[in-house]
Amino acid sequence: MRALLRFPPHTAATKFGVAPPAWNARAGHLYIALFGDERPMTAPAGPRAGRCLSRIDPATWTIEQVLTDPLIRPIDVGFRPGDGALYVVDFGWFELTPQGVEARAGSGTVWRIGTGG
Repeated sequence: MRALLRFPPHTAATKFGVAPPAWNARAGHLYIALFGDERPMTAPAGPRAGRCLSRIDPATWTIEQVLTDPLIRPIDVGFRPGDGALYVVDFGWFELTPQGVEARAGSGTVWRIGTGG
């Protein structure tokens, strides 16, 4: 058995949604929330990984980063029936430090990305 796609290390793929027909050329593509690394617990110091919204083309099984800013820690995605908009739940500020977890109250957000048509 062979994997269809491998995510980059430490990106923490969490949830995905399938683009509806209204997204025309992107219909059927998977939009996935990448929560990101939890350095220094999961990897040595270095550039941050994940922390974005990505798109997977099921025809080629390639992954493409489509949105970083203003996202902090995207954790869930979904398409709303009726308007076809993509919604992204952003967990907000959450970092692991040598002193422990640093989280900021009120930093989470729900983003409406719009329609891809």
